[in-house]
Amino acid sequence: MTESPFEVIKGGLDGIPASPDEEQKPYSFVSAWITDTRLMGVNAMCIYWKDRLDTDLHQYFYFDAVDTGFERFDEVSGSDGDALREMEISYAGGLGGRKVEICEAEALYLIQKFMKVNKRTGEPLPRITIRLKKMLQRKADLTGGQETVLMQKICKQPLSTNEKINYFMMRTCDSDEDGMRFLSGGKLGREQSPCRGTLYTLHSNQISYTTKNTAVCRSLVESDQRYELWISEITISDGNISSYKRTSRMKISETEAYMALSHSEFIMVYKMADDAEALTQDSTPFTRRSSLVEEEDGISFMLFRPNNNHVDTSDFKLYDDIFGIYHITSTGQFICSSGDQRDLAMMELDLVFSPIFKSLTLIGNYELNEPVMAQFLSSGYNDFNDFLKQITRPTD
Repeated sequence: MTESPFEVIKGGLDGIPASPDEEQKPYSFVSAWITDTRLMGVNAMCIYWKDRLDTDLHQYFYFDAVDTGFERFDEVSGSDGDALREMEISYAGGLGGRKVEICEAEALYLIQKFMKVNKRTGEPLPRITIRLKKMLQRKADLTGGQETVLMQKICKQPLSTNEKINYFMMRTCDSDEDGMRFLSGGKLGREQSPCRGTLYTLHSNQISYTTKNTAVCRSLVESDQRYELWISEITISDGNISSYKRTSRMKISETEAYMALSHSEFIMVYKMADDAEALTQDSTPFTRRSSLVEEEDGISFMLFRPNNNHVDTSDFKLYDDIFGIYHITSTGQFICSSGDQRDLAMMELDLVFSPIFKSLTLIGNYELNEPVMAQFLSSGYNDFNDFLKQITRPTD
């Protein structure tokens, strides 16, 4: 994991007596950062405090702007670099964003704002400590101008027209008031979303332009495994989305959706030696920006790209944010998969410098016309070669 881009600079106020209010505070604010990934609908945040004995305390937060609100929370007391690095990877490693510095008032405001999402949706809050409860007793208010500045901090900048349209379609699918207003310069909000509060996932979005400032979007969306194809018209004015209208909506089958999203997949299968070292999220540059998933058999590292540049395209695919997958089965197979052959080659290079490389022996190398890794992970098989024989067996 690269070092944090932020440096704590010691101020010149040492020796000046603290106010009575400050002396009552058990923790003093040092710094805070948040990822600039709000337009993807989620953010990770960290606040760094010191107590009266000068002991470090780092608090980590994961926010979902629409669905689950204040979703995760952890604290790390002390200054153990490994523990802090692992926690940061766990929270922000897969988001593909930059870390942006924010102040104490902004950090506390965001916690309280996302807690309101939980209250609205009925989603339970994570277990929070007495320390955090005390810190949140003071209501954090920002002026309208300060809220605007904060939104600009936590949203990726700058945005091309394609990026802006794709992000707007994501926020529209979530009926996300703040996100839609940010991208439209305050002109459009939840009332312009055709979703009526139903949460949709934008799987793909193809953009074509009828004029320089008018776009037509062909979007594949999904809600609770029900798929629809939307046709929408979007206009751009002064760099912002100025109007949105869904002109067509058609239900499609799961098979049709699968065919629309189908793509090639490249897979390499290794046998791991019995004495192989454990692979962790801190083992390689790629695992440091991964999400760890416990599967029916084994564990998977979902490897994410280092940024969200995949949104800047006229042919957006949600799955393009995943660089590839490392999967370890209970029987000692190590499987690498990717939708791009060049990406798989980079994963091989990543493994060369991993602690398990010397324990790997290649036993299979495949190029498939359609993605099957997701099927394998939910199949109950613990041997990929056996699984592949099963799904390619001729039917009688």
